[in-house]
Parts: sequence; structure tokens; C-alpha cells
Amino acid sequence: EYDTGSNFASNAFTAPVAGKYIFGCALLFATAARTVNIALYKNGSQIKRLAALSTGGAGNILATGTVTVSLAANDVITIYSYTDSATTLTGAVSIAYFWGALLPGS
Repeated sequence: EYDTGSNFASNAFTAPVAGKYIFGCALLFATAARTVNIALYKNGSQIKRLAALSTGGAGNILATGTVTVSLAANDVITIYSYTDSATTLTGAVSIAYFWGALLPGS
């Protein structure tokens, strides 16, 4: 909603300039008992698992995470959520947030 530099498109952020960036995400979901992960990917490869927690079948769960990462111009960042089992979150209630910013002086 606030993509001031037009660098976010198709579920991915493309770094306009080299520097240190901070990224964060939050995932609210309602699902049966299983472990859910949130991971940061750079150019298609996972570089950091930001959150991993077991739902325990408790209903709505909020998973969050932040990370600071050095990027070159045109590096692409994506956030994915996945489970440790073969069951996916398809059909589960979920709300996702993904944000990022270039750190000053980087």
C-alpha cells in the first residue's frame, strides 16, 4: 500500500540500490496442530528462517520476524510461509504482512 519507490511487485521486493535493508513480516493464521515457518528468500534461495512455531491446534496464532540483510542493486527478496508437514495452509484463515526499508547511511 505504501510502495513509495515502486519496488514491490508480484510478491517480491527488488532492491533499487545496494545497502543494508531491514525486512519484517507477520502471519496470522488459524490452522490445525502443526509447525509453521516464515522464511526470507534472496534471489530464490532461503537465507533466514524468521519464525517457526507449533500451533498446537490452539486457533489463531501470530508469527513475526525481522532481519537485517545486505543487498546489491536488483537483488530480489521474498517471504514464504510453509509447514514442516505435507499439509499446507490451504483453506486456513490467514493474514500476512511484509515490509522493508533501506537503512539510513548504508
